[in-house]
Amino acid sequence: MLEDKLPGIESALACDGALLLIARVEGEARAFALVIPRVDVLEVLYLAVDPTAWGTGLAREVLDHLRHHSAKEKTPMELWVIADNSRAIASYESAGWTRTTEVKVRNSSGRPERRYILTH
Repeated sequence: MLEDKLPGIESALACDGALLLIARVEGEARAFALVIPRVDVLEVLYLAVDPTAWGTGLAREVLDHLRHHSAKEKTPMELWVIADNSRAIASYESAGWTRTTEVKVRNSSGRPERRYILTH
């Protein structure tokens, strides 16, 4: 699954202003987020937590860091989440992200995604 994401990750990292956040536990990478600037928003393109770290609060720490980054930059954030990914949706909503009515298919998987926003 990671292999099919690598081209998109590498392309996003080449964008001016891209931010890659890596969360480590005992020296091992367990989560990451990739953010790129858009016209009026910072878009979280990727946010992933290793399944071995699910339920540890690591996702919340990453989301809190993103909130602080958004406030520092004085720019709202957005992300798109697969509409039936209840685990991720619960994490985003408990961290203060707001569900929008926007739903669309954004990639070749054919799965609908919902837009979430974070304002400060």
